[in-house]
Amino acid sequence: TKDIKLESSIYMSQSKSVFDYDDFYLSTIQKNSNANILAVKSINEHFSAGAFTNYKHSTYSNIEHGFAIMHALEYNIFPYSEASEHQLRFLYGIGNQHNNYIDTTIFFKTYENYFFQQLSLDFEIIQKWGSLDLGINAKDIFLSGHKYDVGVFLNVNIRIVKGLSVSGFGNFN
Repeated sequence: TKDIKLESSIYMSQSKSVFDYDDFYLSTIQKNSNANILAVKSINEHFSAGAFTNYKHSTYSNIEHGFAIMHALEYNIFPYSEASEHQLRFLYGIGNQHNNYIDTTIFFKTYENYFFQQLSLDFEIIQKWGSLDLGINAKDIFLSGHKYDVGVFLNVNIRIVKGLSVSGFGNFN
């Protein structure tokens, strides 16, 4: 609504890779799960404040359990009264991340707790033909030297007929 916005997502995947050579056989399973919740309350037609939480499990990233919480400020170029049609928003936040690792990291850690700041730019359009969501995220870890994470994503959903659509998603970190 124009007063409060709630966004949530849940993602789970599992993939198996098999390498079978003459004298060598390897089978690996990769499991990933992720859950996000963003809740912001409008201050006016363009600014809002709120919080973001994230849970992550990833055998690829060596994370048994990861949890983040972040206070956030958001600015939307379009008025919030039009948010169900289109958004071009900047989100800035400062938070805390806690990770329990599956195996000891290359920095000899089995768990880690750190503060971070994050900036994201997100363009989203929702129309009768479908939706488009394009964004970039940058995360900087405080007090850890030069550790950062930058990612770009694209999510497209095209309606073919009522009740049938084609979707595609891609990201690069």
